[in-house]
Amino acid sequence: MQDPIGISRRGMQEEVAETQTQEWKALIQEEYDRIQSKWLRVHLWVAMGMMAFVCVMEGIFFFLLRYMEIAEGSASTYLVKYILVPTGLNLLTILTAVAILKWMSGLRLKTYAMSLLFVLMCFITYTAHNIFYSICMVFVVPILLTIAYGDLKLTTVTAAFCILGKTISDCLIQWDSGAPEKLGSSQQVADFLLSLVILAATYVGCVLMIRVEQAKNAVSIRREVEKVQLMQEAITDPLTGIWNRQGMERTFELMRQDISDAIYVLVILDLDNFKAVNDTYGHQQGDQYLRELGRILAAVPKAKPFRFGGDEFCLLFRGKTVPEVKQACREIQDAFKKSGSNRHLRPLSISFGAAVFEKGFTAAELMGRADEALYQAKQKRGSFCLYEEERHFSE
Repeated sequence: MQDPIGISRRGMQEEVAETQTQEWKALIQEEYDRIQSKWLRVHLWVAMGMMAFVCVMEGIFFFLLRYMEIAEGSASTYLVKYILVPTGLNLLTILTAVAILKWMSGLRLKTYAMSLLFVLMCFITYTAHNIFYSICMVFVVPILLTIAYGDLKLTTVTAAFCILGKTISDCLIQWDSGAPEKLGSSQQVADFLLSLVILAATYVGCVLMIRVEQAKNAVSIRREVEKVQLMQEAITDPLTGIWNRQGMERTFELMRQDISDAIYVLVILDLDNFKAVNDTYGHQQGDQYLRELGRILAAVPKAKPFRFGGDEFCLLFRGKTVPEVKQACREIQDAFKKSGSNRHLRPLSISFGAAVFEKGFTAAELMGRADEALYQAKQKRGSFCLYEEERHFSE
């Protein structure tokens, strides 16, 4: 027959582990989003660089073709058709991309918009300059840039629009009316089909690279999650699900390193007459008292709970005044009185000893003061006592 207490304990541990795993995955996703946001800006700069490069190259080719006496038509026609119009359209596309990155909400929508706008720029550039066969390679760039996002769907959509854009440009648009038809010979048709195969092969290669990166990232994430879970297990009390003494020591070190003006109050608490419960009802029932108290402490706002040992617990409050801490302890007392074990078995009270942290204190000094206050509180049972240096103690 299964032990219900053991099942409850495992359930609590699994719940804590699941919570920590979700928090860790959220942090990883936040870091991925930060990287993608940075890459979006790089994406935009690449688009701007391509526009500037094409414009400069067209200017160079204009003078080169004039020098070689190859160019036909007037200089104004060349300037308008191959420099001003393509550059103007690309500039409008870039301004649209800037507006999207600035005003559109949703990182995923931004990546799709930026990728497809880059495809549009490539379409404009290729359509205006495709008398050079090698210019078809411009469509490879937007496909390759999607690798950084690690989104297979984005890469697929981008590749599909690249292939569609090149097909429309080759089959339906004749930018230079004086040039021969693009698919007028079997050689041109073969070149056209070969270019589509190259784009498709680029897409397949990108998909393979993304899948490999996704597999590597999944392994890295799983190992990091396992590492975090092991660390959490090392600082978590298995019975109550709150932090143990090791976790308390780490928190104290962070408290001592805190340079802010935040107030820290340490409260040590334990159950009055807890030994009598163990002697009368057994340790399993005593553990139930401890688990119920652990759940109550875990819900206290602006406080970190720890199980110091046995029935002794600690609460470290940050940013709460002493009166607020005292009120929180009253609420803990009331909540514990309503717990199942208190109502159905023997009612137990809680004694609280508190001490305020002062700069330069060691953890041992703070614990010592709170422990002295707890000793005084236990004289009256179920009371709250604050360590004060002048009067030594106050209730």
